[in-house]
Order: sequence, then C-alpha cells, then structure tokens
Amino acid sequence: MAIANDLTTAKKNEIQKLTVLLQRVSKLKKKAQETSHLLMLPFLKNNFFSCSSTFQAEEQNRQKEARISLLKKQTQDLSGTADRIEKVL
Repeated sequence: MAIANDLTTAKKNEIQKLTVLLQRVSKLKKKAQETSHLLMLPFLKNNFFSCSSTFQAEEQNRQKEARISLLKKQTQDLSGTADRIEKVL
C-alpha cells in the first residue's frame, strides 16, 4: 500500500509541476503576443501615413488634372471666340 501511495503522490506532484509549467508558458505566450503587437505599432503607423500620403498625392493629381482640363477647355473656348471676332471684323 505504501508503494501505491508513493506513486499517487509522485503523480500528483508531477501533475502540479506540469500545471505550473503550462501556466508559465501561457503567460510567456501572452506576453510575447502583446510585445509583438507593440512592435508592430511603428510599422502600422508608417504604413498608415504612407497610405495617407499616397491618397493625398492622388487627390492632388486629380485636382491638377481637373485644372488642366478646365484650362484646355477655356483655351478652346477662347480660340473659338477669337475666330468669331475675326469673322465679325
């Protein structure tokens, strides 16, 4: 009976040690995940500003293209007006 009690006690101790190890691993894993998220922040921040800058540049290009288009139209309108004035004179 003493051997059975010793084995039971040994198994309980082993289970307790393994449980403590699992808890430590779980805490380390959680800390690693939190740390990796924190390490990702500068990367995410840079990508956000990069995307924002790209969006701003694209918007500026659209505005410039619209302005060029408007100027071309005005130039065409003016040349048509000049032709009409020459015909009148």
